[in-house]
Amino acid sequence: MTKRRVLASVATVLTAVVMGASAQAADARVEKALKQADLPYEISEEGDFAVAHSFEDGRAQAVFITSKTTELGSLEMREIWSMGYAKPGTLPVDLANQLLQQNRELVVGSWQVLVEEGESLVLFGAQIPANVTDAELTDVLEIVAGLADDLEEKMTKKDEF
Repeated sequence: MTKRRVLASVATVLTAVVMGASAQAADARVEKALKQADLPYEISEEGDFAVAHSFEDGRAQAVFITSKTTELGSLEMREIWSMGYAKPGTLPVDLANQLLQQNRELVVGSWQVLVEEGESLVLFGAQIPANVTDAELTDVLEIVAGLADDLEEKMTKKDEF
């Protein structure tokens, strides 16, 4: 299976599981920010954004931005996430503990584990206000991409996500 098909499958499953699947229009605020930053993206059937983030060292990382938002009091929040690692079965305890410890040190976002069809998927995600500025959105996108890619490189020495 190609990298693109794997990512599309993972994105579809995770969007459905994490945010609930329903047809929705893409959020114009996100699209405007991505165009302003000149970042390549695709929009899924659910209206979510898949961004191909490239690093100076030649690596790349897919980052997903949900169009669907969640109300939290007076806040309207959305999620930005990226896959860092996938492993059949459960995560090794030492890795899970490292990720939990790192969560404590992070200013924005957190490591998350989703078990889907017998596979542990390690994601880095950040909940952000839906009305952030273009610069703030791209800053968080770079943080999410960087941390997820760092884990992927450390664990697999590959560049698949």
